[in-house]
Amino acid sequence: MHNIKLSPSGMDITQRIETLTPAKAREFLSRNTRNRSVSSPTVVRYRNDMMHSRWEFCADPIRFADDGSMIDGQHRCLAMAECPKGTSIPVLVIEGLPKDSQMAMDQGRHRAAGQQLGMRGIKNATLVAAGVRLWLTHGQGLLFRDSRLASTIITKTLIEQTVFERIDQIERISEWTGLLIKSDAAPSVCYAAAMAFDDINPDKAREFFGQLATGGDGGRTDPIRVLDNRLRRERRAHVKTTQRDQLGLLFLTWNWWATGRQITKLQRPSRWTPENYPVPVTA
Repeated sequence: MHNIKLSPSGMDITQRIETLTPAKAREFLSRNTRNRSVSSPTVVRYRNDMMHSRWEFCADPIRFADDGSMIDGQHRCLAMAECPKGTSIPVLVIEGLPKDSQMAMDQGRHRAAGQQLGMRGIKNATLVAAGVRLWLTHGQGLLFRDSRLASTIITKTLIEQTVFERIDQIERISEWTGLLIKSDAAPSVCYAAAMAFDDINPDKAREFFGQLATGGDGGRTDPIRVLDNRLRRERRAHVKTTQRDQLGLLFLTWNWWATGRQITKLQRPSRWTPENYPVPVTA
């Protein structure tokens, strides 16, 4: 595309929109002579978004100094260079910047997924983002994988895409989100479980968390009451439990409650594995 020439203080700076392809990325990288150390997880995260058409153009430039060296954009170029032939994204390219301007780049505060969802009108956006992240982590079989790997796959863009693909469900759960924060389980865990249960039976999902919010109403052998008692004991004793543990307990309790089983204590494996981790049943 056409260059637009800018000349602040007599500098010869140009900018243009260009299509970044794997070949063009490799060409740009040949000029990458002075940049920070590469973050491999960042490259993987960017590549996943580019390959699955989740990369959004937001005019963040790939920048070159007045000596031709790349001073910003190496992670985007490294990600695109690893993409299959035929992948492309539009990028803003700026050339002719003073080399020392690199020291002032990337100093801003990045927005979290919840902040971005909030800007797009999603209620309880921080909770929604955290819950959807965990729901995706479970759904993609990453609960037992390295958290760093999960962060490269469950990107902010994927979270946003999932929210708007499932907006009817998100809005339905938003009507009773207050129930999710009344239990002693982490709200993000409750939200992820609510999505899983809502996929099975929206009315039963709401009923389950309505009962959990009040400590269960089926007597001492009610699975929801047994779960509530356990969560309360752990809170009072300051016992730290992982999201995976709490989600597994919610899934177990749902399965017993949905099938009408009465229990007096939560029986769970001594150690969760991908093979024995509970799968919510039809209610």
